[in-house]
Amino acid sequence: MKRILMVMAAAGLASISLATAQESTYDTVTRKYGEAYAIADICPSLGINASRMAVYLVGLGLEPDEVFKRRVLERVAAAKAELAGVNRYKVCTLGHMLYGESGTNAPGLLKVE
Repeated sequence: MKRILMVMAAAGLASISLATAQESTYDTVTRKYGEAYAIADICPSLGINASRMAVYLVGLGLEPDEVFKRRVLERVAAAKAELAGVNRYKVCTLGHMLYGESGTNAPGLLKVE
């Protein structure tokens, strides 16, 4: 009986860990997408790479439902507030570094237009 309880407890902890990991991935993706959209709005030489965004979502098993879209819009607003007053050239450079084709955060979310 003790062994069964230990297995059940471990399974419960594993499911909690999976939910937390999924939530963390969701938050990370919405933040990165929000930042990319904000940078694209500010930087005229960069645009959103919608096909790359779709590939990331499918690969991560996320659905772009209304809740997801609303969360991304919230993240766009937050990113724009953080970037307010920053020189446009610096924002463009940041966009290339983080989300450009060889970006360090999510490569290819932004493309040169």
